[in-house]
Amino acid sequence: MARAKQKIQDAWSKSFLKKGVGRKPSHNFEVVQQSQVALVPTVHVSAAAIFNLEGEVLLAKRPEGKDLAGLWEFPGGKVKEGELPEAALIRELNEELGIQVESSHVEPLTFVSCEKSIEGKNLLMYLFKVDRWKGKITALEEQKFAWVKVGRLGDYADIMPQADVPMANTLMKMFK
Repeated sequence: MARAKQKIQDAWSKSFLKKGVGRKPSHNFEVVQQSQVALVPTVHVSAAAIFNLEGEVLLAKRPEGKDLAGLWEFPGGKVKEGELPEAALIRELNEELGIQVESSHVEPLTFVSCEKSIEGKNLLMYLFKVDRWKGKITALEEQKFAWVKVGRLGDYADIMPQADVPMANTLMKMFK
């Protein structure tokens, strides 16, 4: 390893010193080879805290046959390549619940990041408040729904996906 490190330092020095840029690295300089660094892709997910007129929040139970089946979550889904999180949420709510939401009624609340939580990938999940929509909420993916008082979201902590729990806690603090 020491020999490879020295070769890298020498190559670096020759290249940059020929151009008149920089100076030779100190002995403390260490190069980490790319093969030693594993960059983990990130999955972006948008979720909604949908509030009804009574101030309750909608939770959806993940249907059988899907990952995390049987767990209660905030409705939403994955953000596609090149898509904004708000646009993904509007699309997902239409696909899963059959409702239409205008972007002016999508308010960012919080986010959660989890290391290697989906298929070995990192997760970055955004939570948005939605309190206006058009259409009737319908179980288009055969999921069950529950309208839950914000103060009771903690009752679902043991039956929620890992990323939804801190979001539920944040909602309980924000909307006491």
